Amino acid sequence: MNLAQEQAFYIKLGNNIRDHRLKAGISQEVLGDQLSLTRSSIVNIEKGRQRPLTHTLVEIAQTLRVPLLELLPSTEIKELTSGKVVAASANLNIIGGHNQVDKNTEAAVKQFVSFIKKDQ
Repeated sequence: MNLAQEQAFYIKLGNNIRDHRLKAGISQEVLGDQLSLTRSSIVNIEKGRQRPLTHTLVEIAQTLRVPLLELLPSTEIKELTSGKVVAASANLNIIGGHNQVDKNTEAAVKQFVSFIKKDQ
């Protein structure tokens, strides 16, 4: 992912957070208070200027009562082997090409995905 794609990812992430916050009827100040963050931090996260830590994303999802995966934007990535662009989403089965990774990596990814799905 290049810098422009990375910036676009965080802008989309922030937009998703803002959309879910508004649907929940929660102000930036209240969300910040519940997360022990300042209102300006929430503004910066929603604008894509501040990159929240993973545990902060989990707390945001819990506070807004939405699955974590709904906050994460879909992205496009280039497959290294073919050079073609494919859609990537947290909702897709990311283990589909497991023959390309070693068993330890496959197990770790499956465990991580299972952990995230359990939290929904």
